[in-house]
Amino acid sequence: MPMTTAQWSNTISLTEFEKPMREEASKKLWAYDEVFGDQSKTTEHEIKGYIWTAFGLPSPRDYGEDIRTEEMQEVGDWTITDTEIALGADIDDKLLEDMRHIGRKQFLNQMASGFGESYAQAKSLYAALIFNRAFVSTNQAMWDAGALCDDRPLLDGTTWANYIAAGTPSFSRIWDMLDKIKLDQRTQKGLKQRGVGTRLVLHDIHARDINRILGQQYEFDGTIATGGTTDYVSSKNTNSLRGKNLKVTFCQELTDQNAMFLMGRRASKNFHFKPRKKMTTQWQLDGGKRNRTRSVFTHCRFLLGVTHFIDFIGAQGSS
Repeated sequence: MPMTTAQWSNTISLTEFEKPMREEASKKLWAYDEVFGDQSKTTEHEIKGYIWTAFGLPSPRDYGEDIRTEEMQEVGDWTITDTEIALGADIDDKLLEDMRHIGRKQFLNQMASGFGESYAQAKSLYAALIFNRAFVSTNQAMWDAGALCDDRPLLDGTTWANYIAAGTPSFSRIWDMLDKIKLDQRTQKGLKQRGVGTRLVLHDIHARDINRILGQQYEFDGTIATGGTTDYVSSKNTNSLRGKNLKVTFCQELTDQNAMFLMGRRASKNFHFKPRKKMTTQWQLDGGKRNRTRSVFTHCRFLLGVTHFIDFIGAQGSS
């Protein structure tokens, strides 16, 4: 027999509904948990790691001279986005009346899984925004009002850039980024920072090329071509990238499919994608009397942002 409205109201279990929804919502289209640090399961969060200017180089001092002092100050603001995503659905009474062949649990599981799949896709898209906004300061401004990857005006009067020229992923460009993060990093006061590249982030379409570049025994002595008749010509020089132990995270949500990013050891501590409020569900069982529907609403909140550009090098793709 089909369910009556009263029977439907009495048999709905939010716990039963939310479990399959959360299971599906926890799936990822790309492994953003490898990129973002401090992944907490609680709902209350504090962004740690406030940026202070520290100090420049000490100056020479003659006999009897006063020691020069500098002020330590907070650098400024960065963009943190607080986002709520929500999704609802109307269940027509005709569906409930026709449920003689659909078990209640089966129906709830299918419906909840559908919600979860939608949230999984949305979270994967939002997590990729860090990289899709990396070169656009209007959408993701750092403390110096620049983009995540930008020309940085330092407080000692010099300028430092945490990006390399546009191009496509290749053996030589990976080395350029490793050299940049190791030999050419600066603090806000212009002091040198020595970084170590640990992870590459790039689009899935480069999986074949990057796996060969990093895993092949010998270095490449020619242009890396995707397809075509020229296939990965290599010399007999030992592949110098193999010893760097670079890990790779492929992100299919990158809008620039040729963009590439290198993260150092400290980068993930400054990348934030955290829940503010867990997924919740609310049923509206007494509404929609005129159009004979029942409604369900779901929502969750999270914050997204980068507190510091240190140990992070970007490269736009050539179009």
